[in-house]
Amino acid sequence: MEGRLQAGVHYVLLKDDFSDLEEKIDYYSTHAAEARDIVQNANRYVAQFRDRRRERLISLLVLQKYFLLSGQIPVGAL
Repeated sequence: MEGRLQAGVHYVLLKDDFSDLEEKIDYYSTHAAEARDIVQNANRYVAQFRDRRRERLISLLVLQKYFLLSGQIPVGAL
């Protein structure tokens, strides 16, 4: 699901070597509304994963599909 995250919307994109970290901190220190929007968007995105029961069910369904497709569970067994 990380592929659905967008730089500048859900997180602040940094260079791999963090050489622009200070620049980003300076920018968002003076653009607090933008920083708050990013935090709010990130929190909204993460909220969908906070339901433990739902996440456990999804995990079990993924495992079931994996076992079916890999032939470890016969198709008629379900």
